[in-house]
Formats: sequence, C-alpha cells, structure tokens
Amino acid sequence: MSSYIVAIVNCGSPLHLADVRTLRERHLAIPHDYSTWPLHCTIGSWLWCRVVDATGRLMTGFAIHLTASRALPGTRIGRVDRLGRNLHEEIADDLGVVLTEAARRIPRLLRLDARIFDEDPVRRQKLRDSLRTAGWSPSEGRRQYSHTLMLQLAESQAEVLKRFSLRVRATITKALGSPLLRFGPVVGNQYADRIRYLLRLTFERTGSVPPPFDVKGILRDSARGDSSLLIGAFARAGEAPQDLVALAWARLHGDHAVLEINASERSQLFRNHLSPGFGLVSHLIAWGIPHGAQWLDLGGLSSMRPSADDPMRGIVEFKTRFSSDFREVAEEWRFEPSPLLATAASTVRSVRDSARGWLALKA
Repeated sequence: MSSYIVAIVNCGSPLHLADVRTLRERHLAIPHDYSTWPLHCTIGSWLWCRVVDATGRLMTGFAIHLTASRALPGTRIGRVDRLGRNLHEEIADDLGVVLTEAARRIPRLLRLDARIFDEDPVRRQKLRDSLRTAGWSPSEGRRQYSHTLMLQLAESQAEVLKRFSLRVRATITKALGSPLLRFGPVVGNQYADRIRYLLRLTFERTGSVPPPFDVKGILRDSARGDSSLLIGAFARAGEAPQDLVALAWARLHGDHAVLEINASERSQLFRNHLSPGFGLVSHLIAWGIPHGAQWLDLGGLSSMRPSADDPMRGIVEFKTRFSSDFREVAEEWRFEPSPLLATAASTVRSVRDSARGWLALKA
C-alpha cells in the first residue's frame, strides 16, 4: 500500500488544470503530455491521476492516455509517458504502487504501459526498482527511443550557434537566406494532408511506415506556439498546401524541448546543398530558449555509428551535426491489472492468428 492518496479525474477538468498550474509554480518540469496535449489530442481519451499526501497536499500527477484495444472488444489500453525527473522525484520509491493503484481504478483496462524518461541514471534506477517491486515488467517491444542526443541551449540563439562547426553555421545561413525558401509556422487544416504526405515519404526512405500521427491535434496544439511549434520550410514560388516542402514539430516539456517530427520531400529546391532541415532546427532553438528550454532532445537515436547500408544513416548524420552528447534516457514497462482480461485477450489473439494462418494457406 502507498502512503499517498490517488484520485483520477478527466483531463481538461478544472481540477486537472489547477493541478498543472500548482506544479508548474513549484518550478517542476511539466511534460507536454500532462498539460496542453490532452486538450488538443483527437485520438482516444485522457485521464489525470493526481497524487496527494495524508494532509491533502498535492505531491505530483501524471496523465493517462486511453485507446481502444484491438485484442478484446470493449477493453482499453492505457499509456503514461514521461515518468521521472523532478516532477516525480519526491514519490519515486512509491511510484510503482501509485501507478498500479491508478491502473486498477480504470474500468476495462487491459494493460497500462509506462515510459520512464529521465536523463539521470540514479533517478531512473530508483524508478525502475519501484516498478519492478510493484509487479511491473519491462516491455518486450519498445515503442519509443531509449537513447537520444541532447543539445544544450544557452541564453541566446547566437550563443548556441557559435558552438556549431563552420560548415553547420554556413548551411544554416544558406537555408535561412535562400530566396527560394521562407520559414514560418504551419497553420491551418489545409496543410493536414500535405503533412501526412511528407511524413509518409520520410518514413519510406528508411523502409518503415509512419505511426498514426495525430496531425489534426498537432495543428491545434501548435497554433499559438506556446507549448509546441510546427515550423515549416515553404517554397516561395509554390501555392498552398504544396508549397510546404519540409517541417519540424517540437514539444515543450517544461525545461526542455523535443524534436518529435522532422520530415521533407526530395525537392528540386534542395539541390546545390540547400538543406532546409538546418534552418528548421535553428528556428526550434530560437523558439525553445525564450520558452524556458535548457536543452533540446533531438528525437532519439539508436546508434552514433550506423553502418554504410543503414537506412537511418542520413538521419544519424543530420542529428550528429548538432550534438555528440549521446545518452540513455528512457525505458518502457508494462502492467496488466486484470489477469482474467489478459488471459481472454491472449486467447482471442491466438484464435485470430490461427484463423489468419488458415486463410493464408487456403489462398
């Protein structure tokens, strides 16, 4: 049993919004997933889990994203991201029990996935021990990155740019000064299909399929530029929405920002070493600093030294132009609150897989 009291309310409720303000006033780093993203996301639903002590003082909280399970009709999958850092440090020893209690309070919850994100290995180990003690298991298939490159920011964009090589600075200057391109926020639903197209092209170049990005939610959340920024490179001679040739989406997590999406097409504009991605990163740096970001997470990296035939080689080379600070930051865990539901879902999956196999043989 935990010494804390766990309560669950809807994200967007007055209590949730008040809790986020209270935690932010204590100078705690509030993840984007806990603040504005649940208000704009159009996929699934969101719950806010608030944790108070015996006196009623708010200790911390986290948001749970719920989506329908495809394994068993009527059941749901929950996901909690960004556990750790100073937001959960005070209850780190009990976090596993708190998460377990929250999972058991959600009706028809088949599984709760939790992602620890903390660049401090000592804090990360404490959270890991807490989850394992509470009966959680490491996830077999990782959904997000575990290692990333960190770009330390400064008091001004100019100070950050000084640290880059002459080649990188020249590439940024060329992109920003090109008469062929303009840079600015991507605004308006008329760009939704174009964004999906650029994402698909980018993932196809690495031999993969893009996950179901919530493009409508991204456009809504980034409209004001306070908690996330969707910045684009546009062909000056083009017409909307085809004029968008490259984009980057970054989210603010209190004291740092994360490059979540970076996509582009193979445009004729990019010949003669014109690289809009470098201009986009420069804009993200300029945006993150006045919003309180102390560092920029460049969005995950599996290796610093990819092989010559690695389809991710170009992405690795792009990101390592900006930083060599490669760190382990995250790990994923899983808990099934109802063994009965878990067994039923496993049975349904087995029957479904067998049926698919039989149909494939008949075909």
